[in-house]
Amino acid sequence: MMRPVLLSISMVMAIIMSIALLSYSMVKKTEPEKITPPTRAYILPTTPGEADALSSRLARVAESVPEVRRATVVLTHTTAIVGLELHSASDKGEVFKKVAALLDEEEARIHTVRITSNTETIERIKLVADAIHGGKTVNRFSREIVDIMRTTIPIRL
Repeated sequence: MMRPVLLSISMVMAIIMSIALLSYSMVKKTEPEKITPPTRAYILPTTPGEADALSSRLARVAESVPEVRRATVVLTHTTAIVGLELHSASDKGEVFKKVAALLDEEEARIHTVRITSNTETIERIKLVADAIHGGKTVNRFSREIVDIMRTTIPIRL
């Protein structure tokens, strides 16, 4: 009599274990997607020399657009802030898009381009660019850059 009870308990245990193992294998094991912060390779340079050299190169690229007379560029994190002096009152929106596309092609670390053709804002951008050219770091101009960014048009790339 003991033997049939033992056999039934063993069978019930085996069935329970099989169901548990089957259920466990059916549940897809997924880890939450990890978002990696940008590494140094993706952040634009912050040392004055590197930032100045890249800004100058990007300004020359922007000036290759026929409607652009002069360009000034300041870089921060993954954003290029661009002041454009235009030859004529052409369609600013189209010129801004052309410049943004060229900068995107030239430098993969740029994710956003903020552009203005407002003379007062361009002067502010020039002051920051000149100070960086003189050896000061971008970080010293955080407040000024935030204020400038408020008055520029963002173009996401």
